[in-house]
Amino acid sequence: MLEIANTYMMCDNNEMAMTYYGNFIKQYPKSVYVKTALLNQGLIYYNTERDRQALQTFDRLLNEYPGTDEARDALSTVKNIYIAQNRVDEYFAYVKRTTKVTISEVEQDSTTFLAVEGRYQEGDYANAAAGLESYLSRFPQGLFALKAHYLLADTYFRQGQNARALPHYEAVADAAKSQYTERSLYNGANIAYSLGDYRKAANLYSRLTSNAEDAGSLLQGQLGSLRCATALKSHPGVMEAGRRLLAEPKATPELKEEAYLSMARSCFDNQLRDTAFVLYDHLAKSPNGEYNGEARCRQAEILMLKQQYDPAEKVIEKIVADASSDYWLAYSFILWADIYYARGNNLQAKQTLQSIIDNYDGDDLLSVARQKHDAIVAAEQPKAPVVDEEITIEL
Repeated sequence: MLEIANTYMMCDNNEMAMTYYGNFIKQYPKSVYVKTALLNQGLIYYNTERDRQALQTFDRLLNEYPGTDEARDALSTVKNIYIAQNRVDEYFAYVKRTTKVTISEVEQDSTTFLAVEGRYQEGDYANAAAGLESYLSRFPQGLFALKAHYLLADTYFRQGQNARALPHYEAVADAAKSQYTERSLYNGANIAYSLGDYRKAANLYSRLTSNAEDAGSLLQGQLGSLRCATALKSHPGVMEAGRRLLAEPKATPELKEEAYLSMARSCFDNQLRDTAFVLYDHLAKSPNGEYNGEARCRQAEILMLKQQYDPAEKVIEKIVADASSDYWLAYSFILWADIYYARGNNLQAKQTLQSIIDNYDGDDLLSVARQKHDAIVAAEQPKAPVVDEEITIEL
């Protein structure tokens, strides 16, 4: 009868196999093979996703035939069931109740992690996050702590909880180099930057540049370093990061233009105008209208500040003839008004500023144009004569 049951089981005729195993157990309750029949019944339940019945069958096997090979096989399947259901603590209690086996801390560590990793792999990120937090709280230096930090960071990242992901990416980045280091530095740096923590982001981008094995990661590290230095107003940092990006063979023309622009702006803001003029020259013919508009306006402004009005005016005339940006076109007219005023041509200066006031929509430059216009008008007003008051001395 047992052989017939085994044959049905091998042929995947599970229901017939269950019938014959059941009959065998009833007819031969004292047989040495009852434990085999119970094990196979439990396995059929497990393989057909009837976990409750499987656990009941294995429970009988473990209680009636402890210490046997069949009991050990049953316990292995019980473990899989509890892990799949994320009921690890219940598994530990089950083992304690049904066996004399002591589960080591190592076994508890690995079993707990396998359970929560299963939630992650299934895309159940909310429960995975809770399980991983619990695992790290219980086993902060556990066998899978590094991977747990990475999976937890990724879980929060996938759910848009970047602020919660960041410390776990940092934990991975600060550990010994692993297969998770580069991605943790990459994501961690981008998150820190997006949160406005530019110093932390700068540190992570710098480490990404040093550790990157992927060309895309290397470029991201260099570009991120440049943007952080710009945000921190670190002129030396901008120049160093910009030069590195310009020297990178795989940097795209767009990235190189961003490097030139950041370096030029930093030089201009730090009164290094001759250097800024040269750097802006790389952008004067850029296909990016905003870039070339800014570059040509700044060059005209540098010339004007050096009182080289004629060449400055020629640059402005070219901007007006071939405008690539409304903002920088309006800016060039303000520069032109400044040149007229410096030459003493107040009327032309006022008319130029008035054209901006009448035709431009941007509040920032409108405010500048009105202030300059009003300042010229005020300067043209005649000063009231000073009248000496008669002083009467009482005697």
